[in-house]
Amino acid sequence: MKILTVIFTFLFLVLIISCSGQKVENKVNSSSAVEGKIVKVGNEPFTELAIQINDNSIYILDCNTELSDSLSNNQGESYKIYFNKKTKTDLGTKIKVTSVEQIK
Repeated sequence: MKILTVIFTFLFLVLIISCSGQKVENKVNSSSAVEGKIVKVGNEPFTELAIQINDNSIYILDCNTELSDSLSNNQGESYKIYFNKKTKTDLGTKIKVTSVEQIK
């Protein structure tokens, strides 16, 4: 009986640990950057600002309101986006923007 209690306790702990959802985050160097065109993804009123790079990969941009407004006004323009963190989300990969540089 004691062995069954130990086994069930162990299985319960394994179940709890394996079912706990964890957010996947990748820390990258502050010098990481992507180049591409500014686009919006999603449907109104739930659109997200993003950058589409040459191989048609899209990264959702996580930036402050001022920068977001500025980039929204320049959709279709080419930018180099510097970021310091990548996060996998249900919508795709989100990058934390540190600075931007417009490419002419």
